[in-house]
Parts: sequence; structure tokens; C-alpha cells
Amino acid sequence: MARQKGRGAREQNRADRRNEYATLVAPHFKGLVVPESPADRIILFGDELVDLALQLAPQIPDGQLVLITSEYDRWNAASEALAKFANATVLQELAELRDPDGFPTEPWSLAVMLVPFQLGAKTVLDLMRDLFSWLRAGSPIYLGGSRMHEWQVTSERFSAMAGPLTVLYNGDPVKIAKGMARGGSLINPEIIL
Repeated sequence: MARQKGRGAREQNRADRRNEYATLVAPHFKGLVVPESPADRIILFGDELVDLALQLAPQIPDGQLVLITSEYDRWNAASEALAKFANATVLQELAELRDPDGFPTEPWSLAVMLVPFQLGAKTVLDLMRDLFSWLRAGSPIYLGGSRMHEWQVTSERFSAMAGPLTVLYNGDPVKIAKGMARGGSLINPEIIL
């Protein structure tokens, strides 16, 4: 079979690597992420977190779950999978959490982030800041990634925002850590740089 060349082939290879990464990391959140209340408001940020969403949605019947996935095909598949849960929504960006009329929204009480390494370190940092801004102080936040994909730098930045991390899973190469939100938008982004 001839090797594919060109931009399309490069884009497909990148997409394949992202899929492999997300498929490698995502299953390790199961059993580690535990809602504190049936009224928890949970944000799941990352591709391939549908199984985790399906596990958590029935545990929060009085709460709300939002899954944020970046690609349309994944958004569509996740929307279909979660359609049976009235408390679950699938979005493509954190900004979609904003009230359309500009009213303040209730803070979220738990978050999970599967690090989107393919976006680059600066964008990942910006996304972490944005995710933290949606959380109330003291909310648990879980971070998952791989040592092969800038885990050291990402976890250090995450720790700067979430305090000391508790490593919940440390298999090679997957890492899952937990921190606590310090108060959402009150975080000073200058301390991270």
C-alpha cells in the first residue's frame, strides 16, 4: 500500500494521534471521579469522555452535566448517547455555558479535563484558566494526560491553579491527578507565568 502524502494525509495522521491519545487516557477517569452530591453541576472537557458522562449523569439526578467535545462528529455521537438524560448537554466550547442574555450563571461544582495537548501549551493554559473560572471555590477538578504529551509542564501549571495535586492514577504513560479550584475567576493568571 502506498504511503499517503500531502496536507490531507498529515491532517488525518494528526486526527488519528488525537484519537489514540484520548482513547488511551479517557477510560482511566472511570471510578476516580465521584460526585459529592446528587445536585452537582459537572463539566467534562475533552474528547472520548462520553463513557464517563454516561456513568456520572444518573448519579446527579438533581444536577447538571455538560460534556465539551471539540469535533462535530464527536459532538453528534455524544449528543445521541446522552439524549436519554435530561440533565446532560453536549457543547463544543466553554463559552457556550454563558447565559445568552448575559445573566450570571451558577458556578459549577466539579470538572474533568482531558488535556488537549494538540492545541499547544499556551492554548491549554488558557483553557485551564477558563475552566477554573466556571468553578466555585473548593470544587474538585481532575486532570488527565500522558507523560508523552507534556504532562510535566501541564501538571505544574494545573497545580499552580489547583494547589497541591493528588495523583489518583500513575500508570505508564497515563496520569490522572486531582486538585481543588481556588475560587474561579479570582485566580491571578500572572502567578502561573
